[in-house]
Amino acid sequence: MRLAARAATACLLAAAAAPAAAWVRSSSCPGDPNAGFALWWAGAPPVLSYRLSTAQVPVGCAPAGCANASCGGDFPTLETLVKASVDAWAQARTAPTDPTPCTGLTTAYQGAQTDPVARIQVGVEDGQDLIVFRKGTCADMVPAGTPCLTQGGCGNLYNCWEEAASTGTLALTVVTFRTGNGQILDADTELWDWNGSTSRPTGHYFTCAGPNPPVPTCTGPGYNQEGCVEWDVGSVVTHETGHMIGLDHQTAAPSVMAPTLSGGSTAQRVLKADDVGAVCTIYPPGQPALQQKLPGSCGSSSRASTGCGCTGGGAGLPGLLVLPFLRRRRGVRGVAFADRLR
Repeated sequence: MRLAARAATACLLAAAAAPAAAWVRSSSCPGDPNAGFALWWAGAPPVLSYRLSTAQVPVGCAPAGCANASCGGDFPTLETLVKASVDAWAQARTAPTDPTPCTGLTTAYQGAQTDPVARIQVGVEDGQDLIVFRKGTCADMVPAGTPCLTQGGCGNLYNCWEEAASTGTLALTVVTFRTGNGQILDADTELWDWNGSTSRPTGHYFTCAGPNPPVPTCTGPGYNQEGCVEWDVGSVVTHETGHMIGLDHQTAAPSVMAPTLSGGSTAQRVLKADDVGAVCTIYPPGQPALQQKLPGSCGSSSRASTGCGCTGGGAGLPGLLVLPFLRRRRGVRGVAFADRLR
């Protein structure tokens, strides 16, 4: 516990002391935004078409008027917030009073994904960009001896969280791209949702409440509380959408792509000036995306492929999440684990 607390302090101080910097594009090289090719969506205009899975709906997204979240999650409530969070990037404006967005990027919600759990394919280039909430850990949900526990793939088969529970990861975005030019082919986001157990809880309590009217932070742990904010769906999805369109973390604040996210807050739902500058430069109106060959080559940088995994927070307040850098596999088509949100 003491080691973790010291690590958290060091990361926060480093983030605070870092010089201001502009937005950063994800690249085709592992964890190095200065090498390879910047990632981008094709099309004129570029379109991010996506679906939201109905397989798991966070209990914290309860319908309005529910006395507590025991009545279960409400898909229309979740759907409305997810759509607004994704669409925020396509609605970016230099000034709030501008009549039209300053970007040519468009988003197209293709409706709810109601396929059976076994049809949910995250990290697969299937022409379907997907946002899905995973329930609990695969280690708890999958019968012992099932081959996928050792071979991989349980997440898609059982809609469970396949990452190691000990990492404290909140969300993961997987981007598939062409290594020869950085063109994005597929992007999927999965969020590790609460398993519904108060005696042996795994996952995170996602909420949809706020910011209007203002709501308090859930008293932790926030399981089954209604009308409060713990891990805000809107903030997380807005951040993850930035990765889906080709943005990396950056240390200039304020920005929804900053490498930290505070639990109990909805502030990251709103794009900041740096985010607007990014999407409007990379995807200008009436033009294809800005393609960019970066100065370095893959493997030439000494930058680490994983970031700081600090955690923090006191009683009743979720910890501060720190988001590691990208990790990829090489090949004609690369796969970017664009965000292990911790």
